[in-house]
Amino acid sequence: MCIIVVSISFAMKNQFTLAFIAILVSCGKSDPKNQNNHDEWDKSNATEIRPDDPGLIHSKKLTEENLPYFISEFSKKHNQEFYVKLKISESGQDEHIWLKILDIDGGNSYGTIENDPAYFKQIKYGDTLKINIYEAEDIIINRNDSIIFGSFLQQEINK
Repeated sequence: MCIIVVSISFAMKNQFTLAFIAILVSCGKSDPKNQNNHDEWDKSNATEIRPDDPGLIHSKKLTEENLPYFISEFSKKHNQEFYVKLKISESGQDEHIWLKILDIDGGNSYGTIENDPAYFKQIKYGDTLKINIYEAEDIIINRNDSIIFGSFLQQEINK
């Protein structure tokens, strides 16, 4: 069993792409004529990480410790975008997917899928899901097309 870190897709004003190591930040909304390119991009920028990887374990601990700050900042908004990575299951298959948070109401939160799942058939890019924010495996706060907080797994990978 492995954990798959799939790409992050942010809606960016300047329509450019910033890519780094295992995480891909891409521009724009899902466009049917570009969907195949989007799918291929996500699949080619996935990284497999063992569940017992020390960096993964540490990044999950950092996420848990910093989740109260993340939730507090979400309530303030400040022209920021908020993302969480969660393990999502479909038909017995697990995948670790980034969601853009739309609302946090206690443990019941809502977010849109921000990358193309590699294995799922029913859940797809742009779908809105009800999630438990306290199951987050990583968090990101983004402002002006830049990550300003979080991305703990990427920080571990870069060490």
